[in-house]
Amino acid sequence: MSFRLRPSLLIMGVAIAAAGISGTAWGIAHDDHTQLEIPLANYSQHVVGRAALALEAPAVTSALESNYGGNWHVYTWNAQTGTPSALYGSGVNVASALRDDMDAERVARDVIAANPQVFRADNANLRFLSAPTGLGKRAVHFQQTYEGLDVVQGRVHLTFTEAGRLFVMGSDYYPGIDVSPVPALSLLDAQDIAAGDLPFNDATDTIEEDGQLLVLPVQINESRVEYHLVWQVRIRTESPLGRWMNYVDAHTGEILGRDNEVCATDFVGNATSDVQPDTYCNPEETQPCSYLNLSVSGAGSTTTDVDGNWTVPYGGSDDRTVSSSFIGPYVRVYNYNGAESSISGIATPGVPYTIAWTDANARQDERDVFDAINDIHEFFLGFDPDWGYVNEQIQAYVNRTDGYCPGNAWWDGTINFCAAGGGFANTGEIQGVVHHEFGHGIQWSILGAQGNEGLGEGNSDIIANLMTQESIIGRGFYQDNCSSGIRNSDNNMQYPEDLNGSVHNDGQIIAGFTWDFMVLMQGLYGEETGTLLTAERWHYGRVLEQPFNQPAQVLATFIADDDDGNLDNGTPHYDYLCEAAMNHSYECPEILVGVIIIHEPLSATTDEGDRDVVATIYSTETTLDPSTLELQYMIDGGGFNVLALTDTGNPDEYGATIPGASQPATVEYYLYAADLNANEKYSPALAPADLHTYEVGMVVELEEFTGWQVDVEGTDDATTGVWILDDPVGTGAQPEDDHTADPGVICWVTGNGVPGGGMGVEDVDNGSTSVYSPYYDLSNATTAIVKYWRWYSNNQGGGPNADDWQVAVRQDTGAWQNLEFNMDNQNTWVQREFDLVSFFGGDPGNVQFKFVASDLATGSLVEAAVDDFVILASLDYSDVDTDEDLASSLSFALYGTQSNPVAGPTQVRFQVPAQVETRVSVYDVSGRLVNLLANESFAPGAHSVGWDGRDTGGEPVGAGVYFIQMQAGEFNATRAIVVSQ
Repeated sequence: MSFRLRPSLLIMGVAIAAAGISGTAWGIAHDDHTQLEIPLANYSQHVVGRAALALEAPAVTSALESNYGGNWHVYTWNAQTGTPSALYGSGVNVASALRDDMDAERVARDVIAANPQVFRADNANLRFLSAPTGLGKRAVHFQQTYEGLDVVQGRVHLTFTEAGRLFVMGSDYYPGIDVSPVPALSLLDAQDIAAGDLPFNDATDTIEEDGQLLVLPVQINESRVEYHLVWQVRIRTESPLGRWMNYVDAHTGEILGRDNEVCATDFVGNATSDVQPDTYCNPEETQPCSYLNLSVSGAGSTTTDVDGNWTVPYGGSDDRTVSSSFIGPYVRVYNYNGAESSISGIATPGVPYTIAWTDANARQDERDVFDAINDIHEFFLGFDPDWGYVNEQIQAYVNRTDGYCPGNAWWDGTINFCAAGGGFANTGEIQGVVHHEFGHGIQWSILGAQGNEGLGEGNSDIIANLMTQESIIGRGFYQDNCSSGIRNSDNNMQYPEDLNGSVHNDGQIIAGFTWDFMVLMQGLYGEETGTLLTAERWHYGRVLEQPFNQPAQVLATFIADDDDGNLDNGTPHYDYLCEAAMNHSYECPEILVGVIIIHEPLSATTDEGDRDVVATIYSTETTLDPSTLELQYMIDGGGFNVLALTDTGNPDEYGATIPGASQPATVEYYLYAADLNANEKYSPALAPADLHTYEVGMVVELEEFTGWQVDVEGTDDATTGVWILDDPVGTGAQPEDDHTADPGVICWVTGNGVPGGGMGVEDVDNGSTSVYSPYYDLSNATTAIVKYWRWYSNNQGGGPNADDWQVAVRQDTGAWQNLEFNMDNQNTWVQREFDLVSFFGGDPGNVQFKFVASDLATGSLVEAAVDDFVILASLDYSDVDTDEDLASSLSFALYGTQSNPVAGPTQVRFQVPAQVETRVSVYDVSGRLVNLLANESFAPGAHSVGWDGRDTGGEPVGAGVYFIQMQAGEFNATRAIVVSQ
């Protein structure tokens, strides 16, 4: 690349566009940077194209099915070009093999010519770009041209198996271009116009001479573009720091768009202590210095291996000088404000000599940056060892104090890290930041750009996640705080609802998809293998498909996972990919081939009776093999029991009955089916490693949460985000759905905003909010396990991780004791389980729980939710068989019915320690009063009242779950019973 200095010329009579408003900073505003950008309109094709999909996609898929047979599906539609950006299907063999790039180009052009309804492209105006390969697949990419000029983002792509099976294709070919290809302005004119609209300093700034003449489609609205002949001009400035890519209209001189290609990053987070590894917050470790160049005077030079070992051949016996600095084949580290560290010493042949980089001879940021980049090179050896970008030397600058400093890092072809200052840590001492900045280079090497919808930021976060195994980006960025960072890939953000135009915000959504997929893969294969398999699919999906937006990258990951050139039958890890995709509202390619099992898992229950399991099961190819249809279940971790799934009489519906289990019990099960073509399916998909589970408990709160109340003690002071029982409205901090399986939708949640609202709408503010359970009488319990699912978020927004989530329990009206007081496992549903007998050191007695979410710190964003509360308890009445025995304990107690379930008349037993007005009632699951059994004063001692199984009108109640409630003074207890016929 060559540069020229701008001559001091005044170009007259040229219209200059106003500056734009969007920027690429990481959260700390740089007005001189953002005000200079001129953003082009960018209508999200995933959103805009939805309406067009329904109208135009059927004609495209019908044409393909007529030509090739099979099933074809449009994934995304480009409303500006009127073409499918991405479509996939069951595939068709169009060649015997694709041996090389020339072979691949020829076959691809034949397909384009044979399918004008799909591509709407003229082969004469398509320039072959590349034919990348990976995981048994080969993609072919073309650049659209007009009169020999490239059309910006005009692309056509196809994906084949190496055996020649076509199964993915797409077109972003702009039609009807009608613009004069002859410029009225020269490149020098355009360069001077662009430089004149920037704070260009002749002494320090440069204009890159390799400007291009292009055709630029400028989006006018959601479905229209107008075409301009433009000069693409790049200018480097030092103040403000930038590499400005300008589109200058070659006819009018108007600057249509300008973007800063310096991928700068303002971190917002926490920092403290030393670095090594991943962030200076972790204890420093002595690790091998891999891939370090060194020289031995008079003998030669070499590079250390991955373990830090090195050898320089030498035939003499004289001592020699060993010299080294932070230079290697993959990174060279420069100290921007001082001399680079170096080391030298005298080595004796045959005697091991150690080069030891320590605080005594090197800066911490030099050591950390050098180590982090070499770690990325080593990581890529596990799945794409020949990938060019990680095998080239990048220039890294540490200890910068200019440009965006302090509190920043950026990529502009080099990577740059600021010295500590202004409360910010040295960004070169946070290896996750180093990984992120290098990730921008990886993105650029694949696309030649950073992509739309924050894709460059998201993918840069992903490489940091993969390397550090932390979801948090930039942990330790603020000095003296190591609990959080500036973004979190472990999130609940939804596409496209949570897109807001900020690339750093938007990138979290695609990073969340890949993070969720990695966690699932690690659960299946272990951390190391699961991470590598995830990285492989993430990387090759991008290399093959070159996606410019988020849905395209999601589909690319499915494509990379495919093993037979047919997405209609899924992919080897389809269920994990689809779960990760649906977590963030991306679409999954529909499976239309093989065995299908549709089953709604059973939920927890107090009913000890039999449970019916039903599922819709069918094969898309042939008939099911009835001998394979089975349900396997186990109780409390015992061995599996096998039940045959039999036809229920409804179309494609099969069922089995799991025998009743006595409280308390945990039941786990899975379903299996195969067809006559040996296609098979499990539900859940990865059974028996993963199982459907339900509890048979004494207490089960799934939807109604009968008797639960807010602010029982009158101590709450939160002004917003108060607990409510509702269907949650999802944000980047609050769940979109409750935890209960469908059709459940209700849970306790800290306030509800509006769909599409920001994270801070109705979050907990200015104090605490508490929700209380009823009292549960666990007297004489030999086993008492409480389980619940909770959601907590306090790692986003200003002042993250400043508050704690609290769950407490008390006996009667005694002191509260914490079961939880922490900020662990945020932005996801997590199940918690506690043994109350062990917790209290014996009989729990009458217990109550409270769940507290607090905003006690300035700027902290807090959301919480609770669902699926279950108590599994065994009660022992062997020592309290008589009324005298019951009275001797002198405490309040509701013992309920001695048998459960009950059939016919029964006695409800309870105890009071003093003369007190006591009310004993029966309620149904909706909270409606069924019958009042007692409402009078009882003397100290044990008592019982009868219930004949009828309601207040004298009618027998139906079979089901009911609640006995006892209220005596301040004492309040509830027990669930099951009425059977």
